[in-house]
Amino acid sequence: MENRDLASPALKSSVIALDQPAVIQWNTDGLVMSWNPAAERLLGLPAEDAVGKNVSELFARAGSFIDERSRLRLFTECRAVDAISHTATKAGKHAFVSWSHAPVTGEGGNAICAVSTGRAVIAPDQHLDGLWLSEQGYRKIFEESPLGMIIVDTNYRPVKANAMVSRVLGYTEQELLNLTFSNVTHPDDVGTYATHVRDLLTGRIPQFNVEKRHIAKNGATIWVSVTASPIHDEKGNIAYVFILVEDITDRKRAEESLRESETHYRTVFETAPNLFVLLDASAVIIDCNPRIEGILGYQKSEVIGRPVTDFVVPEYRRKVIALHKKVLTTGFTRGNEYKMVRKDGRVIDALTNASGIKDNDGRYASAICIIADVTERKKTRNALRFTRFAVDHAATSFFWVREDGSFLDVNGAACREFGYTRDELLEMSVFDINPNTPRAI
Repeated sequence: MENRDLASPALKSSVIALDQPAVIQWNTDGLVMSWNPAAERLLGLPAEDAVGKNVSELFARAGSFIDERSRLRLFTECRAVDAISHTATKAGKHAFVSWSHAPVTGEGGNAICAVSTGRAVIAPDQHLDGLWLSEQGYRKIFEESPLGMIIVDTNYRPVKANAMVSRVLGYTEQELLNLTFSNVTHPDDVGTYATHVRDLLTGRIPQFNVEKRHIAKNGATIWVSVTASPIHDEKGNIAYVFILVEDITDRKRAEESLRESETHYRTVFETAPNLFVLLDASAVIIDCNPRIEGILGYQKSEVIGRPVTDFVVPEYRRKVIALHKKVLTTGFTRGNEYKMVRKDGRVIDALTNASGIKDNDGRYASAICIIADVTERKKTRNALRFTRFAVDHAATSFFWVREDGSFLDVNGAACREFGYTRDELLEMSVFDINPNTPRAI
């Protein structure tokens, strides 16, 4: 392949930076609420043609603006999402854009819309508004980009790579130019990646974004997000492919750690001997573990979505609501007893501990309650109390004696018979009462 001038206009226009961010406000249904002038310039679409439309209609590929996983995180978890992606609108504009999507929450803490700000970092195939970068400007942005950038030929061999790629993979630029993508791609990801490359070069897809594993020079596995888009020559043929590489290893490790943590806590939740119940701010049951069947006799599906007070004896319901409000205020309650009703109508004694769970704004928005059935325990305790009462009021003296002969406890009759107070007897032993008692006991 002939050595083309990498500073040609077609390649110079592949790297461009805009100072003013595009700002798009859109609701949870995906409908655009506002579209600022910078968004008009960046995406080539006037506000009047964008407002009221769904983002999936405005972008040639909905996932190029925000993928489904990020959208779920944005609106369900109310977490901000940052991503760099290739954005293509149906108006024909293409750009690599750094998007920051932030949720806007209502009074209840739920997301009601999102504000997305975007800056173009790469504009393939074209310049924007007639702005062309000089060779010096092109090289400066390319070399100093915080993201890895690679230009490959139509055989998918590197012809140019910036310093960030070298830092991520550990190869010098010259070493990278002597490698192919299969040399640095994890063996398990080669097949899938090759399919994307083939589809891109044959025109079946306009660009692609994948997460895959690279093998660094030192043998370490590096997770990267790869976005590839073609660069056309003056005749419209693919001359090169521009590849944006983002190291996402830390994010993948964090996700794996989170999955392991969730698995651990889910295991504890599902196998705990006590009943675990997750309540929302209104004391409605969101989730519970399988012990619901053993303690209250219900299937899990029968209680989800119902107020917890449905399962509490009526005279204790105010107490339960007050305790729930206390959890949402102070963050916990401990050692509370009240009566609950099983599905079969039997009343049980419940002992509960509860802890508040904070939302993204740091407010207690839900609570996890640990409920133990202490019915039998209370019966045993009451029986012991009755036994104690009967012994204390018996006419016969009773002594509880330790192995060394000292008294562990005595009843009232023993005190009356020997003329000592209970405290005095507890300081004594059988040998003080009867010195002739054999020591062998």
